[in-house]
Amino acid sequence: MQKLSTTLKEASQQRSYSIHDITNRAHRLGYKVGKSTVHRYLSGQLPEKPNNEVLKAFAEVLSLDFDNLLSLAGKPQILEDPFILPREASALNRRERQAVLAIVNALLDSKAETIKALNQTTTPAKDPKTAIKRRKPTAEDLARAELYETLEKSDLDLAVYRHSPDDELDYDSYN
Repeated sequence: MQKLSTTLKEASQQRSYSIHDITNRAHRLGYKVGKSTVHRYLSGQLPEKPNNEVLKAFAEVLSLDFDNLLSLAGKPQILEDPFILPREASALNRRERQAVLAIVNALLDSKAETIKALNQTTTPAKDPKTAIKRRKPTAEDLARAELYETLEKSDLDLAVYRHSPDDELDYDSYN
């Protein structure tokens, strides 16, 4: 996240824009961004999850690439076209729709975690065995665990499989 703040600060300095200038230009472009928000982003006091509208305002005011700002903020790239489910999806009941939304959220969270991990610099462990012991769960591991937990809580009658090293695929029914 420090890279995001540095990028914004350097771009504002190159254009000799003050906090007041950035705020006024953002307002003229239709963004509701306050001076305190601009100050926090420029000084490195960023929120844990930077606001997309604030990032869009900075991108337009400072002529920066919005996708690059998203990446620096550890957020997935946003495609222009909205994702619309096929017409047949309207047959899903409320619980099934919640399960679909849980899957989408798990995928987005996984993508965001992957981007954050790529933006962070890491130093490899000297001993490979130590590195394996200290391995943190990947974003995919966490997303999968969250998805299973959400599906278990949803009381859906689903067949979910897990692959174990000793067996073939095991099918567990959640009732």
